Formats: sequence, C-alpha cells, structure tokens
Amino acid sequence: MERENAYEQTSPLSPHQFYISPTFYHIHRERSFNTGSSKQHNFIYGVHAGYDRIKRCRLYGGLNALYAAGKLQGRSAKGHKLKSCYREGNVEGRVGYTFQMKRGWMPTFVPYLGYGYLCETNKFLKPSPVIHKMRISYDYFTVGFLSLFYPHPSWGIGINFKTRFLFTSKCRISDDPDPHQRDSTISLEHKIQYRFELPLIYRLNGWADKLALSVVPFYEYRHYGGHPDFPFDFAETKMNNYGFDFRCLYMF
Repeated sequence: MERENAYEQTSPLSPHQFYISPTFYHIHRERSFNTGSSKQHNFIYGVHAGYDRIKRCRLYGGLNALYAAGKLQGRSAKGHKLKSCYREGNVEGRVGYTFQMKRGWMPTFVPYLGYGYLCETNKFLKPSPVIHKMRISYDYFTVGFLSLFYPHPSWGIGINFKTRFLFTSKCRISDDPDPHQRDSTISLEHKIQYRFELPLIYRLNGWADKLALSVVPFYEYRHYGGHPDFPFDFAETKMNNYGFDFRCLYMF
C-alpha cells in the first residue's frame, strides 16, 4: 500500500491510461520504376485507440489499434493522372519496463518490444490508366521507447520512437476489370520502418481529474523494397506520413 501511495504522489498521471483519438495525416506515396516514379498524396482521416500501463519501476504493457481511410491523387511515371481509394488498419501490442525518477520533472523512460500487424489497401479508380486493387499486408516486430517529463503537475511533454522489422509481407493484386487477368500475390523485400511522436499532455483538474487531453504530432516512414516476382515485379515503394492525433485519455 505504501508503494502504491508513493506512486500516486510522484506521478501526475495514473498508471492505467485508455485513450481514443481522431487522427488525420498526410500521405506521400512514391513507387519507383525503370521509367521514373509514380507519386500519390493527400490527407486521410481515421480513429486511433489504445491502452498503456505505465507505472514506476514496473512492467509496461500497451496495445493500440488504428483505422484510417481517404482518397489519394497523383501522377504515374508516364504523367497519367492517378486516383485511388486508400485505407489502412494496424494492431500492435507491446511489453517493456518503466524507469521513472521521483523528483524534479520526473523524467520517465519506457523501452519496449512488440508485435503487430498492418494492412494497406489502395484501389485505383478511373481515370487511372490501370484499374486494380493493391493490398499490402505484413506482420512485424517493433523495438522502441516512450518518454515523458513533467515541467508542471498538469503538463507532460515527451518523445516516442519505434522501429518496425517486417516479415511475412506480401502484396495481393486483384479486381482487375480484364477477365483474363487473374488475382495474384507477389512478394516484397523487407525494409526497416520507423515512427516519431511528440506528445503534449494536459491533465484536467477537479471533478475531471481522471481525464487528460493530448495532442500528438507524428512522422512515420514506410519502405517496401522492390522484388522480382511472377506475374508482376513489386516496385520499390516509399511512404512519408505526417499528421496529428487528438487524444482523450481516461486514467485510473
């Protein structure tokens, strides 16, 4: 009991933290071919929810899920107009350990390991020169950390970073209007991905002291290496995503 009370006295945020958030971000997607690069971009919108258990000198556990969708536009390597419906989903779990100082700004550092699954679907529409659906999916291991310090009892500022190590990745091509073109699944080369976050948290007071509001700007880089395959080769693909989460946290 004394250890529990000591935790409450030294940490402005309670250990169990549930959050839900609207999220929006800009995608810049580039595929490289021998004849040049096709590029697509636009803002997409979605919802992000999760749970973190962050308790001083204890094991850390975390889980989050994301779904987002929108329409991309751009140009092919030959200059043709591209238009597509894009959506993605992600689920991830993490375990680690929390290091936290008791005094001052109470810096908190949480290294972790994790496992996740991510799926992207990009369905090309007219006037795109080639009409089909591309679905990239993969499992991954992740290594990263959360960090936070408290310049004021109601405010927290942090830096979060993670890397993803892909495996079992594949791309399924389907929905070609040509009846002679069968659906196919092709391989892609595994590349390392990473994500940065800069969370800013404000804990409410009084009757709402179990709630907090947070804005989380982020940048995410995804890279899928080109890979020769049959009946198609997978073109090297790079994505630069940057945007914001606006989180509402419930803590106890």
